[in-house]
Amino acid sequence: MGVFKRNRKATAIVEENINITPLMDVLTVLLFFFISIFTVNPITVTIPDNIQLPASKVISTPEEAVTISISKNKILANNQVIISIPIKKSDLASDNRTLVKLEEYLQQQMKKRNKIFEGEESPEFLHPGKILFQADRHLDFGTLKYLLHTAAVVGYADYQFLVTN
Repeated sequence: MGVFKRNRKATAIVEENINITPLMDVLTVLLFFFISIFTVNPITVTIPDNIQLPASKVISTPEEAVTISISKNKILANNQVIISIPIKKSDLASDNRTLVKLEEYLQQQMKKRNKIFEGEESPEFLHPGKILFQADRHLDFGTLKYLLHTAAVVGYADYQFLVTN
């Protein structure tokens, strides 16, 4: 009988661990990103009678804001009649571009908004107020210029035009 020798080399078994800390960091950042962009906004916007909104497709939802509706014969702010159309010279301020009654209404809304955030931040650091415009598709642009100028004078720099799809 022959003697068989086995040639055994000592092999070191290397145990490799996967470091998942960087992966968890990336997943956490993605989670916060998705949570911050996913918001549910339960705002319902009612369209007054006599307004035919232009057609469009919009992906984003409206945020809480002052709603200005412009029909062929009146301007409504949060469903309150503010001014009759056509706009008369007596409806305008001395600059002939600012709608006086709308300016007063928007200033009241801005004061309410600033009062809510009174203890948290000073008003100059707040995001500008938002206005949602619902304008009849047959309305002339001159009327919209009065509205946009008045909103800018009061401090509402963020606005959206609502349309139907």
